[in-house]
Amino acid sequence: MEPRYTCYLNPFVDLRFSRCPNCEGRTQIRRFALVVHVDPVGIFPTRVSCRWCRACSVVIVHQREFENTLKAGLAAASPGQVDSNYVIIGSLEMRIWARMSRGVADLATVRRWTSDFLSFAKLERTAPDRTGD
Repeated sequence: MEPRYTCYLNPFVDLRFSRCPNCEGRTQIRRFALVVHVDPVGIFPTRVSCRWCRACSVVIVHQREFENTLKAGLAAASPGQVDSNYVIIGSLEMRIWARMSRGVADLATVRRWTSDFLSFAKLERTAPDRTGD
């Protein structure tokens, strides 16, 4: 599928991004099915609540919440791999994720219905601009 969203990984517990970092518009909470590659398990789709800006198609994934959801899913599917490294690959159509959670969809179906991200970045804090002091 065509790339759909710009994705930001938010590592900060104290920043919730009720406003979009791009357009300053209000964000909404929406559940996304994210496709993750977990070493050495492989492809692992998981569903998580994220902040979403409809105007910019920006998805903000809160790292702590995502990792907790990922660890819970891995504990059930592959207990020995709970603390593995991961890479978020893209988003998956929710109906395909639902089929996978029931054991109906295969890896080829996941590949066909996964949208890469337009771009992906981990958010960082920047120092305030003090040139006008």
